[in-house]
Amino acid sequence: MALSYGNKKWSLDEAEISTYEDTWHLRVEVKEEAENIGGCTLFGKGFGNYDQDIKIKMFYS
Repeated sequence: MALSYGNKKWSLDEAEISTYEDTWHLRVEVKEEAENIGGCTLFGKGFGNYDQDIKIKMFYS
């Protein structure tokens, strides 16, 4: 699964995703050892640097 936000992209390997769960949780965090700590802000359409709503697409086969 590939994820992107603006120009930042990352991916998950199939082995990292549990296919046996009925509910999945998405966690967004700033690690304590990150260079710029102090919070995490999620913006939607009309706010922030990227004028788009938050979209999550997942395909499994």
